[in-house]
Amino acid sequence: MVMCLLGVYADEGGGLPEPWRFVAEFGTPWLVASFLAGRRCPNPWRAALMGALTIALGLLSYYCWLLFIEGVVLDTVIRHYESPGWIAVGGLIGSGFGLLGLASRVHPHALLRDGAWSVLAAVPLAEAWRAMQWTYVADYLVLVGGLLLGAALTMLWAVRLSGARLGVLSLGTLLAAVVLAQAQHLVIHAVH
Repeated sequence: MVMCLLGVYADEGGGLPEPWRFVAEFGTPWLVASFLAGRRCPNPWRAALMGALTIALGLLSYYCWLLFIEGVVLDTVIRHYESPGWIAVGGLIGSGFGLLGLASRVHPHALLRDGAWSVLAAVPLAEAWRAMQWTYVADYLVLVGGLLLGAALTMLWAVRLSGARLGVLSLGTLLAAVVLAQAQHLVIHAVH
């Protein structure tokens, strides 16, 4: 249900005033949902599948909203919005975050478990960096602060739930945030 709401919000949120329009473009809730789906699974295959389905369901909700509520023609959804490609990419990313969720729970090597949490905590940091690059308007400071708080809470959650080591987690989160910010930059420029 959460992913269906995120899919609808991805469309409807774009019509909100600044800075709230930007929230509709956040990937953090989508990736956290895939991570949590994978955390609940007993094995890697199921974690990858559930992570992929989590993202795919949200994207399908978005495209169905465009088709059936907004009245966008199917050919436009397929060609202009490139829905098959985005569902495939979303599924791949979702499967990766599903596997990270599983690794955060059961992986016997502490470094890999800490690394899984680091990647999750890095997602809102990378988005905060992106938000700061777009504008220096004071309204965005609330969003950036919320994203930074989300990263900090994720790190505390990792320490509490999985016994993650704060030093390793902090360094891993910073490194992963740099990689994710660069990946976001490349994807945004490839799409536009």
